[in-house]
Amino acid sequence: MQKRLLLATGIIASSLILTTTTLAANTNNNNINNGNSFKFHQEKGRGAFGTITSVSGNTITITTRERGNESEVTKTVTVSSDTKYTKDRETTISLSDLANGQKVMIRGTTDNSGNITATMINVETKVPKFKGPMNGQGRGAFGTITSVSGNTITITTRERGNESEINKTINVSSDTKYTKDRETTISLSDLANGQKVMIRGTTDNSGNITATMINVETKVPKFKGPSRAQK
Repeated sequence: MQKRLLLATGIIASSLILTTTTLAANTNNNNINNGNSFKFHQEKGRGAFGTITSVSGNTITITTRERGNESEVTKTVTVSSDTKYTKDRETTISLSDLANGQKVMIRGTTDNSGNITATMINVETKVPKFKGPMNGQGRGAFGTITSVSGNTITITTRERGNESEINKTINVSSDTKYTKDRETTISLSDLANGQKVMIRGTTDNSGNITATMINVETKVPKFKGPSRAQK
């Protein structure tokens, strides 16, 4: 009888130790994850993606598009000594490295007028090349329409590792599909200068594209900070 009691007591004690160890490990993992999240979401707030049009002292002006609005709007971005600057989320840079024409992702707090006090500014120079389906069909580009003439569209875009804008010719056909924000079917006649477009298709040796799909991007996401205030 005593042996059975001792055996049962030992099993219960082992279970308690195992449970305590598991809880401690989960707590540590949560702390690590929260720490990583904190590094990326250091501040509560919102942000924007746009193109720099001027840099003057601690004030930066960008053009951007807001959700549901195809027209470009101007926003004022204010920086401080606490603002962090990066290039492609890899290299630390400084305010003096910012210049007109650069594409920037900005995180910070937004006032009632839509202007931003920036906590982080990332200069985007790497524009991904978009592969087609896994059978190897096609590549694409993201850019801004500068002309539409018949079945030929011209866009300005940036290629990976190249900060200068270049022109690309896009050829369309009766098989080309057109969408708006990947939700609404549109047509070639809906395309216009100044629109941001994501293009998928096949690229020739000159870099020009025969498009199978063109999506007009009008929804620019607003970037929220963490759901709870950091302690």
